[in-house]
Amino acid sequence: MKTLQVFLHGVADHSIQVGRLAYKDGLSHLELDKDFLDLGINISPINLKLDSKLQIAPRAPFNGLHGVFADSLPDGWGLLLMDRRFRQRNIGLEAVTPLTRLAYMGDRAMGALSYQPDFDDDNTIPDDEILSLTSLAEDSLCVYEGSVKEVTERLHILGGSPGGARPKATIGLNGETAITDIGNLPANYEHWLVKFPTGKSREEQAEGTIEYIYSLMARSAGIQFPETRLIETHEGFAYFACKRFDRGKDNNRIHMHTLAAMINADFRIPDADYGLLMKVTSHVTKSHADMCEVLRRMIFNILSGNRDDHTKNFSFLMTPEGSWSLSPVYDVTFNTGVNGHHSMSIMGHGQKVPYAAIQKIADSIPLKKTQLNLMIDEIAESLSQWKKLAEDHNIPFNITKEIGNYIDEELCRIDQEMRGA
Repeated sequence: MKTLQVFLHGVADHSIQVGRLAYKDGLSHLELDKDFLDLGINISPINLKLDSKLQIAPRAPFNGLHGVFADSLPDGWGLLLMDRRFRQRNIGLEAVTPLTRLAYMGDRAMGALSYQPDFDDDNTIPDDEILSLTSLAEDSLCVYEGSVKEVTERLHILGGSPGGARPKATIGLNGETAITDIGNLPANYEHWLVKFPTGKSREEQAEGTIEYIYSLMARSAGIQFPETRLIETHEGFAYFACKRFDRGKDNNRIHMHTLAAMINADFRIPDADYGLLMKVTSHVTKSHADMCEVLRRMIFNILSGNRDDHTKNFSFLMTPEGSWSLSPVYDVTFNTGVNGHHSMSIMGHGQKVPYAAIQKIADSIPLKKTQLNLMIDEIAESLSQWKKLAEDHNIPFNITKEIGNYIDEELCRIDQEMRGA
């Protein structure tokens, strides 16, 4: 795969070609289309220039791919499934480039970008490669329709569960009827994401319910959270489901850009700080409300033990006119992190974050101390619901106690520091 056409959907009720993407010597080269440049819209406002000159991606951290296009590719679980498909079609992984993967995604990627092989290019893709990719994509579009339980359980069985990965699938929901998400859904269906457990133990099977409880507490704390629900299985367990915010009414697609890809950061390396996230939010959205939302999420993560708060778990959404806002929150649940540390530090602190560090982040907005303390009190009140919600949803006692103890200790610690400041 040597050249791709890149399209942006949802602009003025239609799609427009962004430009052409080529891959040479392990690096992608982007040439923006003139009609796209005339719109004055920047799909990656920090690292892309609205310029007709060739823009070459850095080699790291996305294997020579521009960050905004790397956002269209899955990681972990999704890449494993993609590689399985390639092997099943006798496509050697040594010949697979990032552009091959983008072509495989086609118009099924998260967000509003889609990719098509450039048939007008002199370096024409061999017919057998086009056929392989086409059949590969068609194989992945098997449609299953039925009750929510039936469809989600079918998807889970098909996917299996790789060690350590959290498998997931996109589906369409219409009340208690579901259909596998193949792109454009029938009328009255909505786009949802379903997460499956990592294993079969009682603790692992509780993962979805815990994440659901965290969504309830976050929403109660005033955090912008998409609609969520639990999908119960015939075995009595439950899958966590979240309504997608990169899809609107009538299958409208919304451009989404993760913090990691926007700043060319490897989310696996914990070297970012919430101070940086605040600066990017200020620069991209120019919204005081969004900066306050970042602060609220940060405090919730600290007090609730959501330490998997890496740079790919924060995103921004672009309107058809090209303005940006912070996306709703996602991937919020209890996580022990690496050695008990948050993936993103707070003024250099990775654990037991002091009130003074939180106050420095608040000062950068700026936010008054009285407003900060009120925010902390609101979040503390929402988290005080954990034990009752865990009991109501039959979370195993050992997990209920572990998370409850963590929350209690953090609430007590931060309250003492806040009152003494």
